[in-house]
Amino acid sequence: VVDCSSVDNSGVGVSAGDGLTLDGGVFEGNGGGILAGSGSSVSGARVANSTGFGIGVLVGADSVLLNTSVLGSAFDGVQMGNGGLIQGCVIANNGAHGAVVGSRTRVDGCTIRNNLGSGVYATLYCLITNNIVDDNGDAVGEAGVRAFEGCRIEGNTFSENFRGVRLDDNRNVVVRNTFIRNGSPQLEDVGAN
Repeated sequence: VVDCSSVDNSGVGVSAGDGLTLDGGVFEGNGGGILAGSGSSVSGARVANSTGFGIGVLVGADSVLLNTSVLGSAFDGVQMGNGGLIQGCVIANNGAHGAVVGSRTRVDGCTIRNNLGSGVYATLYCLITNNIVDDNGDAVGEAGVRAFEGCRIEGNTFSENFRGVRLDDNRNVVVRNTFIRNGSPQLEDVGAN
């Protein structure tokens, strides 16, 4: 799918099975933005104001999301299965988490801001690197990045989040990050790290 648009529809902008390749396009004001199965690739799209089931981009395992804007979804901006990559994206102003990512997923070089839940909600063995993460989370337990077991959080800038980083389980590594005016504590470790 190349440079197609879907605007102001009650259903999902694009709904596909495994292996979707989508390059460019605008998906705005739909019930959901882009829904695709495993092994999908989405790049250069703009997904905004998804209202129905309220998820901007929902893709299965081993998928890639590149240089895409996901803005103003009623629920999570992005939900991605295991083993994926989110790179160079803007994920902002979503009604729940910015991105919820499955195990062994990498989130790199993104701007993640002003999401009501955590900016990134990372499960197991995720790599969260080189992101600008600001003004996320409006409740106890939420953070710029909320990580469970075995995640590596490196080279990010966290500013004005409810918490900078929250570690909910063990074996996480947090290294070479910058924390600016986040809620206290900047780094909350409730696991054994």
